[in-house]
Amino acid sequence: MTQPLALVLYEKLLPGTQLVNRLHDLGYRVLTVPGADQRVAEGDGRGEQPML
Repeated sequence: MTQPLALVLYEKLLPGTQLVNRLHDLGYRVLTVPGADQRVAEGDGRGEQPML
């Protein structure tokens, strides 16, 4: 089964890393987006659309 993809953009380190860790625990593949100007639609470069 393929893991769902979640893209995460956060500014505050502690809550952001807690969210990323929780999503990993729930079985998501998580990519952090470095800035709001990055194209979210690109996913992780494999043409996938994020679920979250």
